[in-house]
Amino acid sequence: TLGINQLPRSIRNSNVLMGKHLEQLGHLTRLSTMDEINRARTLDEVKQVFLEFENQRDLIKEMLHRLGAERLGNGAVKQALAIMSIVDHI
Repeated sequence: TLGINQLPRSIRNSNVLMGKHLEQLGHLTRLSTMDEINRARTLDEVKQVFLEFENQRDLIKEMLHRLGAERLGNGAVKQALAIMSIVDHI
């Protein structure tokens, strides 16, 4: 498994995610690929975040982490990580 300490700092230090979220992410075997991150950027919910908050990076990060937490609640762990990883590539 990947482990919590190997997650990107932006995710480990998130104000949105709780321990249970980090634990779920830490059980993955690898970080998201650029392909997965780029696919996550095409999701309507992600596009809406960028339209709504434009150049407000902190709000974009918070909203992407909220979307990721929602996906974690639905068991879509890999997609959650990809969505939250977008922040490190803008």
